[in-house]
Amino acid sequence: MRAIYWIYAGIIAALWVTFILADVPEPRIYDLDTYYATTPWMREHTLLYVLAHMVSSLIAAYMLWKWYPEVTHRWLRTGLVCLQVGYASGLVFDAAKLAAVSARWTGHNLDWMSTKAAPPFALLEAVLVALGFIAPQIGPWFQKSGRELRDYRRLRALWRTVRVVQPAAAAARFGWWVPLDLRLLQRQQRIHDALRLLAPYFCHDTYQRAQTAAVAEFDDAQAKGIAGAIALQDAADAYQRRQPRRSGHQIPQIGPDVIDHLDQVARALSRPRLFDSIRQRVTTTESADTHA
Repeated sequence: MRAIYWIYAGIIAALWVTFILADVPEPRIYDLDTYYATTPWMREHTLLYVLAHMVSSLIAAYMLWKWYPEVTHRWLRTGLVCLQVGYASGLVFDAAKLAAVSARWTGHNLDWMSTKAAPPFALLEAVLVALGFIAPQIGPWFQKSGRELRDYRRLRALWRTVRVVQPAAAAARFGWWVPLDLRLLQRQQRIHDALRLLAPYFCHDTYQRAQTAAVAEFDDAQAKGIAGAIALQDAADAYQRRQPRRSGHQIPQIGPDVIDHLDQVARALSRPRLFDSIRQRVTTTESADTHA
């Protein structure tokens, strides 16, 4: 690393020295390289910066290529791909510049390669190299935020169902400016608090009947989610009527079949047509059993 630092420092110093020694009286914004390609010291200046950039791009691309198979992190691999393509674009830039300058040395004119063809590749290199360094840092954050937003929205239907329960204390309200992870945590906490208060109104028989009706059409996880949604809606209605279930001497509680499948419960509540269809069948069966 010390050798690399010294090499770069030497190149920078040489660029300054060659530019100071060169005679460049006329400002050339777009074609400085080719316009002064045959001028003493400016010739060396141009050749030095093109070759130095080419060598550094080649070394960087080679190191990234060797490192790439060992990287398993998705966002880091994405960053490496951006860096490799960026440095490859830099090599195209260098080749175009070198071709235009070499043409001037031989008495030909290929200035368009320096002024028209090379700049887009320099811009592409700058963008891709920046993305290569940014992607491994910001990518996981975007992924985490997207997952939290998905979970926050998914729990909306469940929260609307159980929020009829009055909390024991005034709940703190978070505004839109509060970080999403805190809002998600608050929604999860409120749901679990509401489930604890709904436990005396939860009917396990309703849950079993709903699961029996749903398991004939869906897999086990989805059936448990639909059954939990129907039973929780029934418990919320019973809570509003102030009609707790009798549980004898047992402490009322909602079992893990519901607590461990809250995502599926929330998903079932967000599909009202399916939910209402199975709930109507369960209610009809329950009424028939009661009359019988």
